Amino acid sequence: MNSQKIDHIDALILEEKKSIAREYFVEAWESAIADGIDADLLAKTMVEGSLNELASNKGDVEATKLISSIRSMESNGEFLGDKTIQ
Repeated sequence: MNSQKIDHIDALILEEKKSIAREYFVEAWESAIADGIDADLLAKTMVEGSLNELASNKGDVEATKLISSIRSMESNGEFLGDKTIQ
């Protein structure tokens, strides 16, 4: 198999894993909201927990990279939803 095909297969596998991860996230989010957990508290707890787990499993550098990525996403307006940047 040539490297382009392997890269394409790897990209497809990554997208499938992201899709499954999103499903797990949505399921956990909806369950917690249904149990009366406030969305702000839930979001903060999930972010903190995710960063702590990432740092424990992959190291502080990877957690710092994720924080940087989140800052870039915020700067690019990715968390605005339907709102527009003025």
